[in-house]
Amino acid sequence: MQFCRSGLLSQKSLKSIIKTLIEDGTLKYIYEFGRSYIDISYERPILISEHVYIKPENSSFHSHPGQTVIALKKGSSFGGGEHPTTRLCIHLIDVVLHSNRFSKQKDDYRGLDIGTGSGILALVAAKLGVKSITALDNDPCAIYEAKDNVCLNGMSEKIIVENLTVSELSGCYDLVMANLRYPTLIDLREVIDKKLKAESTLILSGLKPDEVQLILHHYKKSRFIAWNKVVENGWCAICLVRD
Repeated sequence: MQFCRSGLLSQKSLKSIIKTLIEDGTLKYIYEFGRSYIDISYERPILISEHVYIKPENSSFHSHPGQTVIALKKGSSFGGGEHPTTRLCIHLIDVVLHSNRFSKQKDDYRGLDIGTGSGILALVAAKLGVKSITALDNDPCAIYEAKDNVCLNGMSEKIIVENLTVSELSGCYDLVMANLRYPTLIDLREVIDKKLKAESTLILSGLKPDEVQLILHHYKKSRFIAWNKVVENGWCAICLVRD
């Protein structure tokens, strides 16, 4: 209610604006952990990063040239775009794959999405040009929903969804994406290191600001350096590179 306190809007006017935004699908009420709040609605097409839109399965949306649209079925798996960590990861994938440093090589990239959830990160990377992606999860529900979303987006030839651990994979990868919490990212460092090519890119999300330096210190042991960092609502995502 800062606008009301500053005198820019009356409380009545602000409530009317919020009501209109909820009715037209721009905002919605969220109920979780015994509390309710208003947030952006992802039940309509919405721009997540410079080039990437996500939309519900049955929503009609005509994109412009240069835009990528990811359709998602409504499900219970993490990765619908509502959480900042998902949006931050998508933002970095978009930046990485459109930068001069990476854009010329991405057609030959092998990607790995650890903890794929809905499959959204793998889908973004695949639609932005990564040649092939392995998406991992140990939740049967996530496996089912990710496969559904891969099929929905016509990416079955580029994305394989597996119920495997990272250590069970064969071969090495150019791009690894992991939207997980700090302790898991720490535990995965050595096994990720073994699955990355000498010149590789790592996108990590699910971090709080005070955890970033600890992650950087830990991954420095694998010769990674920070290339980019983005922040939203108390969450961080980082892009690390190794030359």
